[in-house]
Amino acid sequence: MGKTEVTKDADNGFFSKVANFLSFVIDSKSTFIEGYSFPDRLKVEVKNKYPHLSDEDADRVIEELRKFFLCYLAMNRDVKLNAKGIYMPSAVVDHAWHWFLLFTERYEKFCEYGFGQFLHHHPKEESCMQDMESTINIKRNTWIAYCKMDDMDADTTNILPSIYRIDEELNIPDGLTYTPDEVRKEIISFDIQKKRVLNDGSCGGGDILPLAMVADGGSHSVHGGDGGSCSGGSCGGGSCGGG
Repeated sequence: MGKTEVTKDADNGFFSKVANFLSFVIDSKSTFIEGYSFPDRLKVEVKNKYPHLSDEDADRVIEELRKFFLCYLAMNRDVKLNAKGIYMPSAVVDHAWHWFLLFTERYEKFCEYGFGQFLHHHPKEESCMQDMESTINIKRNTWIAYCKMDDMDADTTNILPSIYRIDEELNIPDGLTYTPDEVRKEIISFDIQKKRVLNDGSCGGGDILPLAMVADGGSHSVHGGDGGSCSGGSCGGGSCGGG
């Protein structure tokens, strides 16, 4: 009896140390990204492509890129939101990411210290070639993660998270624009169609379920299968990133 209690205490101590260590690792990654100094060239190239932007506007773009990376880190922490990738909702922030990628060695080290893995960039055209369900999963989880970061309810917010509105607010000519309802409609309509196809082979109709329920793996969340002949929304928008 005594031995069992000692072993149990030892196990509890071991797991507590592991949990504390993992928490330290995660916090150190966040701290690294939050304090990272991006190459000055990123800001220069953002202004070169979009000359109407002020220095303050360009600074805002770089800070949204930082937030994008923090969002990716947060998604990797959360099992429910880890869809093996992240969606880039902004054209101007994507342009800054493109230029960061060209600093090959710095970007590789940034990913190593910030994520523990390399974050690849997949252009929009390549993203559209992915399995539609994977693409929608990435879009869904990115939306939920960004809403969490901005203290918003993904199901009910009438305000867009900052990165979803930056293109419009900065008057980016090739920018991406959204409304909260449009984002939710694309995500949820795809899940409903997939559920209908698997249940009875038909399309359309059905109740709209909360995004949180979708992310929690509700009964209409589908993995695998070709989904029949029913299409599930468009693959428009920005690029995607994945490990």
